[in-house]
Amino acid sequence: MIVILFFSLLLLTTPMAAIDDTPYFETNARSGDGVLTLLGRYHLVEEACNLEEFYRLNEMNADDYLLEGKAYKLPVLIFKYNSKSIRSTVGISDYDQAVRIQKYNERLVNEQLRESDYRTSKVLWVPFHELNCQGAASVKPSNKKSYQLPILGPKEADVIVKSDDLQGQVYYVISGHGGPDPGAVSKSGRSILCEDEYAYDVSLRLFKLLLEQGAKAYLIIEDQNDGIRDHEILPCDQDERCRGAEIPLNQGETTPSTGRRSK
Repeated sequence: MIVILFFSLLLLTTPMAAIDDTPYFETNARSGDGVLTLLGRYHLVEEACNLEEFYRLNEMNADDYLLEGKAYKLPVLIFKYNSKSIRSTVGISDYDQAVRIQKYNERLVNEQLRESDYRTSKVLWVPFHELNCQGAASVKPSNKKSYQLPILGPKEADVIVKSDDLQGQVYYVISGHGGPDPGAVSKSGRSILCEDEYAYDVSLRLFKLLLEQGAKAYLIIEDQNDGIRDHEILPCDQDERCRGAEIPLNQGETTPSTGRRSK
């Protein structure tokens, strides 16, 4: 089941060292990809160190956006499989860790993100966090998954999946307006109130709630600087983006970052 939600409000560690010579997997950004979308496609968003490593590998900052068609390195290490075992290939001893790596590779093949199985291609993909995030090798499976999404802001970045009530459902959360279009504008004393800021804050809160209930959710309008905020007055700005693309004031104009017309 796919649900599109559109909101518009009216105003009243110490890591282990990675193997130096091990290459990283590269892939091209698709239309509309943001960093979290790209990492999420390869199941890499649940460990904060993967996000940090992505920015380091690509010499990017947290407020940078992806360019469609450009190749980016992902926090996935590439090993030549020795046809014996994952543990001897990677140089680890933890059996559970090897099983997680095996299942990761098999999952990507099933989702057609890899063309062939590592046993056939002799190419093994190992997520960065399995070798470099503190405690990753010793983490045991639990009933609750948790991960971090910086887009939610420093106080709300931790997402804990509390149930699977919405598992299998997909939501697209769209706050509306943004960029040069603030929506309705009003005043409270000397403060300017912009509709898009409050719509965006509500959208972030709903986005997090959906994730906590096991849904797959996509945030369409994004602001890298504005997470969930508890202030009564939310400052107006114009740096919101639509899946990495600039938002034109005239929706019929060509967006600079994609070269295509908005629809």
